[in-house]
Amino acid sequence: MCERYGDRGKFLQTFGVVEQHRHAAAPERCVLGTAPTLREVNEAYGLGTAEEWLLYQITDLSEFVGARDKMQPWKLKVLARKFMQDFDWFRVTDVELFMHRLKLGAYGHFYGSVDPQLLMAFITPFLKERNEIIAEAVKREERERREHLFDGCVNWEDYHRMYPERENPFEWLRKQAELRMQETNK
Repeated sequence: MCERYGDRGKFLQTFGVVEQHRHAAAPERCVLGTAPTLREVNEAYGLGTAEEWLLYQITDLSEFVGARDKMQPWKLKVLARKFMQDFDWFRVTDVELFMHRLKLGAYGHFYGSVDPQLLMAFITPFLKERNEIIAEAVKREERERREHLFDGCVNWEDYHRMYPERENPFEWLRKQAELRMQETNK
């Protein structure tokens, strides 16, 4: 991962809060893309890197929604740790999409301050949306696979025009069955 995103600082810049809106513009790519998971970030850049990145995201959310009361540093850290405990399998782009949707008020509003418990509760509708994105992509891939399933195949009429001298395979099977019946009746 370090080869792809560079050192820790470069990674934090690549997935910085200023890039959030650009990444969130492609929800399917956020969910199904190749961005690293929070767990992978910690494995590649050291324990605590993903939590630090989450702190930037949450602080930016708090600033964006115009929270009158800023979240206390210890609450920020606990929230980041809780997020890591339950959702370390999220891609960083999943988190960016979630934060972007929170900024849009897609799941509700924060009043006075960013409430950690409310933020965690808003994950439920986000997970539902995320699952819908995955299901739609799977349906589309299956539809595309089915569309091309018979590419290169020939229907019976075309086959018969191409090989008029060949016997109808169903007729051949019928004749084989008759021969077997005659042999068993002897």
